Amino acid sequence: MLFNSVDFILFFLPSAVVSFFLVARFVGPRVGLFCLVICSLAYYGYWNWTYIFLILGSALGNFSLGKILQHSTRNKDRWMLAALGIITNLMVLGYFKYLNFTAENLNQIFGLAWQIEKIILPIGLSFFTFQQIAYLVDSYKNQVHSNNFLSYVLFVSFFPQLIAGPIVHHKEMLPQFLRKETFEPKLSNILIGFSIFSFGLFKKVILADNLAKIVAPVFLRAEAELIPDFIDAWVATTAFSLQIYFDFSGYSDMAIGLALIFGIRLPLNFFSPYKATGIIEFWRRWHITLSRFLREYLYIPLGGNRDGKIRKYFNIGVTMLLGGLWHGAGWNFVIWGGLHGIFLCINHVWRDAIPNRIQRSLPVSFGHILTLFAVAIAWVFFRAETFHGAINIIKGLFNFSYLETNHIDTLNNIRYGLHLIWEIVFSDSRIVYITEFTSFVYTLPNLYSAQDLPWLIIPILMVLHLPNTQEIFSLFSGVNFNRSEPSDSVISWRPDKAWAITTGIVFVSSLYFLNQPTEFIYFQF
Repeated sequence: MLFNSVDFILFFLPSAVVSFFLVARFVGPRVGLFCLVICSLAYYGYWNWTYIFLILGSALGNFSLGKILQHSTRNKDRWMLAALGIITNLMVLGYFKYLNFTAENLNQIFGLAWQIEKIILPIGLSFFTFQQIAYLVDSYKNQVHSNNFLSYVLFVSFFPQLIAGPIVHHKEMLPQFLRKETFEPKLSNILIGFSIFSFGLFKKVILADNLAKIVAPVFLRAEAELIPDFIDAWVATTAFSLQIYFDFSGYSDMAIGLALIFGIRLPLNFFSPYKATGIIEFWRRWHITLSRFLREYLYIPLGGNRDGKIRKYFNIGVTMLLGGLWHGAGWNFVIWGGLHGIFLCINHVWRDAIPNRIQRSLPVSFGHILTLFAVAIAWVFFRAETFHGAINIIKGLFNFSYLETNHIDTLNNIRYGLHLIWEIVFSDSRIVYITEFTSFVYTLPNLYSAQDLPWLIIPILMVLHLPNTQEIFSLFSGVNFNRSEPSDSVISWRPDKAWAITTGIVFVSSLYFLNQPTEFIYFQF
């Protein structure tokens, strides 16, 4: 049951909200908590009810082991138990997510003929596995306070963030399940939560799904060993960079909005990553909770930056390679993670080795454009089905010869097109340059994607210039996204008629296009 489906929006969600608050008020908070657990498990079991036993078994095993670790005093036993728990969690994840991938590669390398039935990956497995590994590690470090099994099951299965994150931490979730205020419906929480959910729905349905229609044909042709034209490749790559941005940003908004309706505040997971001026900053803005997990439970245990710069770069590389593999069982994801590891190391070397006066002398736009370029190139491997498909797209991105063979003044057209794009993004006369750019595009030859170019302008402007959801809602005191910096956004949500009408238009227009809901990209992880 997708968040962007009629069944969820019109039936499941209202039923879950009403039953939770009614049961909590008239029967008791503990029974209300149990009701929310049942709703979450029902939501999870909608895809495959047998996996309810998997998530319950995982929760029971990790909770029990955590309790033992919290009360055990023998350090050797505690270390062995913690290691056993982590290994068991990774084995479960490895079986469902990586066994087929491993068998296929061993067959190719050693000429074997292992036949393993296709294993269906339970949705959300990577997310609730990481959450529970963090719980075990913190239990071993005596950083977990007393909690009950019911609250723990909800921590693992809470449906707004169960399928695609954020990767929540027990310290920020379990206390909320015990607060009296959580079980008392607040109109402000419901209104703000619904508004945030509506904006996220709009990003997914109106923006991401329509961008996907531009992306898919070009990547399909690349998989068929056809190198796309220069413009086709850049349009598809740019469109996917925007698609995954709005897809993930939309999901993050929807998850935060849904949780807030229930009085639960999820951590910020997305904060305008395409405004970053370096890869380090990009990863502080993109999938924030995954970056936090990888830093605290992988990078720092590996040694972090404590053993010199060479070891630091090695630890960054290993962390990002494993982070890439976490995203999917495929070499393309490993390459994507490896590229970001290289980018991060280059960014750190630049910060460490280049004098500050030289760094400050470069315009901010230089770092911004370089970051967007690097991220876009890496996204090709993330999106492509195979390595050969990704390489064909990369070849297309640098296929300047196509324009030359079609009798186009390559250099002048590229220079003129980039000039117009620059003015659209950074100047104050955007409308004039958008019109000029649209006219320019239609003078190009009849390339597959040329006519899609103008449709990328509005999403690009939204990404680079509009405030994000955090900034829009930050001035309203009822919302706390756990981000300290103040917002200077001139667009801020308020409980008034103008915003009520705006939210209504956004919600209804999104609802209108729900005839064929598509999965979120991060559902596959």
